[in-house]
Amino acid sequence: DLSSHTAGEAGEAGEVEAVRYDKREGKWVQASAGSYALYKKSGQWQGVHDLSLVTPANANANADGAADGQGDGSPIPLADELSTKALAGRERFYPASYFKLYKRSPVQLPQHVLCSGNYFDRRWSGARRIKNVVMTLEWVPSLAKLTETSMPSQVLDEHQEHTLSTALELADLDGSGDLDVQELAALIRSATDIDMSVEAVHALITKAHSKGKGDKEKSSTALMKSEVKQLLASGMLSTLEQGRYTVAVSLAEAETLRRIIHVRAATGADSPLVDGADVALALRCTQAGNMVFDHAGSFKPGPTFQTETALQALRYLDCTMYYSDPQINWLLQALERTPRRKRRTFFQSVLGCRRRLARKWEETPLAKVFTMPDRFALLKQRSSSARVRAAIEAVGLALWDAFVKFDHSRTGLLRAPELYSMLLYLRVPALSPGDILDFCSGIGDAEGNVTYEAFVHAIVGTDADEEDEEEKGEGGAEEATDADALGDMPANAPKMDRIVSSTLVPPTGAEELSILREKRALAEAAEDEEDQAMEAAEEKRIEDELREEEAAEDQATGANPRLTSDAIEYDLTTGRPPRRLTSRGDYLYQDDLDPVYKTPIGTMHLQLLPRGLLFLPVPFSDSSDQRTILNSYTMRMEMMIPSLPPSGKYQALLQTSVHGEEDEAIIVVGSNGAVGSRMSGSHHQATVKGGKWHTIHITVCSSTLTVMTFVDGMLACNLQPDDMFRDGRYALQGGVCIGGSSRKDEELELRIRHVTVTSRALSAVEITDQNMAGQRDEQNNDDNDLFMMVLEALTQRYPDSDPDVSMVSFIVAEAQGSNISERFMSAMAMLG
Repeated sequence: DLSSHTAGEAGEAGEVEAVRYDKREGKWVQASAGSYALYKKSGQWQGVHDLSLVTPANANANADGAADGQGDGSPIPLADELSTKALAGRERFYPASYFKLYKRSPVQLPQHVLCSGNYFDRRWSGARRIKNVVMTLEWVPSLAKLTETSMPSQVLDEHQEHTLSTALELADLDGSGDLDVQELAALIRSATDIDMSVEAVHALITKAHSKGKGDKEKSSTALMKSEVKQLLASGMLSTLEQGRYTVAVSLAEAETLRRIIHVRAATGADSPLVDGADVALALRCTQAGNMVFDHAGSFKPGPTFQTETALQALRYLDCTMYYSDPQINWLLQALERTPRRKRRTFFQSVLGCRRRLARKWEETPLAKVFTMPDRFALLKQRSSSARVRAAIEAVGLALWDAFVKFDHSRTGLLRAPELYSMLLYLRVPALSPGDILDFCSGIGDAEGNVTYEAFVHAIVGTDADEEDEEEKGEGGAEEATDADALGDMPANAPKMDRIVSSTLVPPTGAEELSILREKRALAEAAEDEEDQAMEAAEEKRIEDELREEEAAEDQATGANPRLTSDAIEYDLTTGRPPRRLTSRGDYLYQDDLDPVYKTPIGTMHLQLLPRGLLFLPVPFSDSSDQRTILNSYTMRMEMMIPSLPPSGKYQALLQTSVHGEEDEAIIVVGSNGAVGSRMSGSHHQATVKGGKWHTIHITVCSSTLTVMTFVDGMLACNLQPDDMFRDGRYALQGGVCIGGSSRKDEELELRIRHVTVTSRALSAVEITDQNMAGQRDEQNNDDNDLFMMVLEALTQRYPDSDPDVSMVSFIVAEAQGSNISERFMSAMAMLG
């Protein structure tokens, strides 16, 4: 709250460009990220809300620095209107093709798709929960530099040449050898999901001629199929604007950008968003149909291809599984430079870092992205469907009649041989047995069988038409009595009440298709085996690299956790998370401070924030699958509760559930500092105090069915729970959960230095001895620290003479006090 402090006071900070008021020090000091502060603009002090998001003081320095973030999880300052580099340059963002999990490889995404370092910092190490892609920034750094272009030409391989040739042969409805305006418009709609007017198609043909991609001797009303192939591979249909980007941003960034937009708008309609730059931007929400929430700087939407491919690429990054048919097409184009196996493994690895309901992608529309190699395969499938529909209309059949006529087996399914017969009967050209299998797998189930519902969806092409067809033809031949019950008849169909053939068309090429399917199955099995081997090699590489890193860290700082024959110790004072530690919620590492000078002393402790918990595997094993149930054990924890819970409330301390959300904590701390359970038990005098470090022991013994707690070596509680039994809720089944409980109001702040779990129940004597040994070690450490403090004080007092070491030792031994601060004051009093 800066309301009580004037700009004049802030001015006392001198040349500092951003300041905050330190209440403890009682003065203005230089600001850092995360401070509430003032900043200077044109010599005037002005207010800014949170410098973790907007830091004018070092905006220029940050803009010139790394784009990847702080590396420690702290926000990257975005900078406000005082900086032109953050919004008028690319220093803040990196290409989405660089996004990858630790030790893993990325996928290739369009160059106009970016990520913010605040959305995901590429320098993060270890497992990280990835933010959802909720808000995106459509961003034009300079309107003057915006230029229209298209995707680069694509060199087709042999398989793509065949696929595209088949699609074009199917698109040539009249068999003329070229595609007229209507045929070309239909093909473009299938290829791009964009409806082009007749005038636009004429213009495209003219443009193709002018660029040498058409036959200049040919009329402007048609293109040869070879020329259409060049057109589709050239990228002319994929319009881009160079200098326009779509960025995945964090919610905090989106909030800050929206505030900047509103603040600048309040200064006047003609006020630029960024001084001296023609920046334009819009904030879009992926969860609301890519709706524009706010825009500024004369923003206008970009080309459909660019907008849609960016949106679907970021939805893929967000692990979305449900897409419409057009969205699948856009996504295939966004991922066309990435092989199918890589698309799948990348998606699965990123999905593992999100908190989502378990769904199988195989049962969702996303499966097409992992099975279809590219957009040309989808185009061939769509062209096949369009040609079949045109052929059915040409003979005057309703969809239900067409389906029934070729369902020779009367199973309600069209198998591949039956579908082959249909296409031959309808005289659909250019379809080999392999194309038949591709068509069946594209619209059918895993076995290639096509239901009537899938048949209608493939032929009609839209969900609305599919529902219409189902309503009209669902009753079957016996229930339908007129033409309206069978679907819309073509305008040129002969006048008749019913078109039902009494003769079923037998299947064709069953043996040939079966042999081909078996060959494909063997090839797919070999490909899957190769993929699995590559994935296994990739996982082994990652595991080996992680082991090497852990070994190097262990060599530098010691193993963490540390194993003995019957115990495991987790050290939380190094600032380096122990291996296999997992958490829910947030935790931080805080410096331990010198009790006198309040400066860091080189060690740290872990601060578990409210609504958070830690899970520590016990016993520790290099194999995550190796777990042992401990029914008798002792847990020792050096901890501090900043403040005890309010009257009638408890703070969760120990839980055996893996996630801490299934059951209540088995050990809690009450408002009076008692360490035990909520139920009755034998409570003793030993309690914890808020704001003081304590050593807590919890022993669980299955043979005596008792649970005992100790505070600083003194018995605190002796329990005999009624619900205690072997392998029950008091047994450790893989680890301990600290701070977790199904009662969320019990998950309060907790600070921890060490946690040790022993695989047996220690006796009260062993716990007392262990605590006394710890106190002796702590006393020795305090004596050493006090010796150095007194020695330094004497050196400062008498700089011209060497202090008497024996005298310092005597003063340290005689100094009185309950803590090192009081003992230091006692020593200074003895010195006079």
